[in-house]
Amino acid sequence: MEISLELTPRKPMVFHGQNGLSKKGIREGQASYYFSYTDLATTGSIKIPTLSSPLLVKGRSWFDHEFGSNQLASNQVGWDWFSLHLSNGQDLMIYFLRRSDGSVEPTSSGTLVSSDGRTTNLNLSKMKVEVLDHWKSQKSGGVYPNRWKIEIPVAGIQLLINPLLADQELATEGSTGVVYWEGTVDGKGRSRGQEVTCEGYVEMTGYAGSLGGFF
Repeated sequence: MEISLELTPRKPMVFHGQNGLSKKGIREGQASYYFSYTDLATTGSIKIPTLSSPLLVKGRSWFDHEFGSNQLASNQVGWDWFSLHLSNGQDLMIYFLRRSDGSVEPTSSGTLVSSDGRTTNLNLSKMKVEVLDHWKSQKSGGVYPNRWKIEIPVAGIQLLINPLLADQELATEGSTGVVYWEGTVDGKGRSRGQEVTCEGYVEMTGYAGSLGGFF
């Protein structure tokens, strides 16, 4: 297969956390630098060997870049990360770091991007995620959440999210050796009293073995 896309930002670059410093714990060094282009107008083509002509495509993309030297702490087992495009032009990124005792790391956070590109930082107290269902992998034995209720009360957002395909587990024995779930989702709900739909991406680690840490 071949893919050729042109991506043009429709909103300014977004810096997550404190001017791009995204905390992952309370200790020094438990952080990463993290920025995004959450709304990219996308056009191009996909070439498939079984078709004589390329498929012309267009859509909306999301670019993330996160880097740093930190890994999970010894009491952290994984994370749940969501990036969502809402039909009213809002973009939402939230993540939750899970601890081995079942609690959530207090520094977990997110960013809400308005339709005109303005950003609102979301700390843990401003985000709620309820897992409504699970899916068990027949390959790894990992049990993953696969339906969610997301609420951002300060923004009047309530969403029900579902994966487009239950089995989007990745086993990377040939590279990082990590087994995790990463894939596309969609959903619907309300924002400030108005009905919205959404589409996006979810990444979940630590459900098929802990990633471990150095702190």
